[in-house]
Amino acid sequence: MYVGALWVLAGQSNMVGRAKIDPSYNKDPRVRMLSVDGVWQQAAHPLHEPNRPGAGPGLEFGVSLVRATNVPVGLIPCAKGGTSMAQWSPDLASQGTASLYGNLLHRVRGEGGRVAGIVWYQGENDTGAKPSALYKETFKQFIPKLRSDLGSANLPFYYAQLARYANYVAPRSGYYSEWNIVQEAQRILEGEVPNVHMVATVDLEHGDLIHLSRESLERVGRRFALAVQGKSGPRIASVRWESRQEIRVSITGATGKLVVSGGRVFGFQTTVGDQPGPFFFRANIDPATNEIVLRANRDSADRIAGDKIDLWYGRGLDPICNIVDSADLALPMSGPIRLPPRPPLPPTGK
Repeated sequence: MYVGALWVLAGQSNMVGRAKIDPSYNKDPRVRMLSVDGVWQQAAHPLHEPNRPGAGPGLEFGVSLVRATNVPVGLIPCAKGGTSMAQWSPDLASQGTASLYGNLLHRVRGEGGRVAGIVWYQGENDTGAKPSALYKETFKQFIPKLRSDLGSANLPFYYAQLARYANYVAPRSGYYSEWNIVQEAQRILEGEVPNVHMVATVDLEHGDLIHLSRESLERVGRRFALAVQGKSGPRIASVRWESRQEIRVSITGATGKLVVSGGRVFGFQTTVGDQPGPFFFRANIDPATNEIVLRANRDSADRIAGDKIDLWYGRGLDPICNIVDSADLALPMSGPIRLPPRPPLPPTGK
């Protein structure tokens, strides 16, 4: 039995990690892991799938957390690449360790059953048309069931929002066509389930079309550690029209100031139904208010009839998103967010 704060690492391939292992990665003797064989040892890559070695976010999470809190960390890796919420279903627990859920319970209970929290990165395999429609409700039911089975009704649950999908959709694959739906479900869920905390990843670099690079996975690990320490990261709090052409996006949860490389904000767009809405020719951060200021072309804004305009951040395939706060916590993919009615056009002749 390991003494310290025990953390479950679960989900699919971005939790496992598909990045090449760099021998110089961070280690700390106070961070230990429960091996696949059930033996406690110093944590080292690979954590989850020894037959397919790769670097993921879990070790950097443990190292960052132990250095911030000085509390020894024990990692219980349970992730499996290419797995869906259906494969993680609690209904399969009766299969014991032959199921993902049953194996997680078995590994935790074998170490006394008490853990500090769950760290989760999953959802890529639920981005097809059918599973994406069910994802929010499925995930919403999964969390309290896992808490109940682990005997802790308010067990902290930290999860990553999906990163970008950096490719064209392959309609026949059954995957990836509804990537934004799963991302938005994850964002909304944070406000609907108590004591869950989401880590944003939409700004990070990839190693392939869906897997984050080694450097990005390490940043995810550090972001998880910051979330455990109570830093939520920036979230869109409200949106308003400052004028008929200017939108201001208020932010909550940021540590310090919002930061973008180069000074220009990328990632925002609007839609009216399935069509493009007003185009932004300028997007920047107001340093006095920490608001994001979006300026639309007048012709682009005035040509839109009605007020059913939606705002998005990180919409579509391979979006460029670059907003983080001073702690390197990112603004999550968000949308559709219905904008309030615009100020009226001035009277004719004015």
